[in-house]
Amino acid sequence: MVRGSGSRLTPFELGQIKVHADSGLGPTAIAGLVHKEDGSKVSKETVRQALRRLGEEPGWRGERREGSGRPRVGTDLDHEIRRALAQWRGEAKCTAAYLRKNIPGAADVSLETLRRRLREAGLAWLRRRRKTLGFRRRQEGQVGVP
Repeated sequence: MVRGSGSRLTPFELGQIKVHADSGLGPTAIAGLVHKEDGSKVSKETVRQALRRLGEEPGWRGERREGSGRPRVGTDLDHEIRRALAQWRGEAKCTAAYLRKNIPGAADVSLETLRRRLREAGLAWLRRRRKTLGFRRRQEGQVGVP
């Protein structure tokens, strides 16, 4: 099985396919003429699917339908992560591994997903609530502080 480049057809490339089809060329001939934006060739199956969709929806311009992508994994987990971060802030260092151990259902997603959700929550780099900052007066008696 030959894999393509993965880049989608732009409206310009879709227009090229439509014009060539209107002039009487078949999918195989069109596939040899049309190139994608990244320079890769368009497969004849892609041309067939584009022509089929253009026949069904003449106003289609190559855009994806709203909500047609893969559903987000763990959306119900997002609320739990935010609640846990607010609850444990200052008591524990909330890392992805810590969340995985302490939130039910967090073990079902990858550590990278948990890290991404921490960044999205904006709480990945917060200082611990009860952490005190060292002041010069306190540090004067310590060794190594001028």
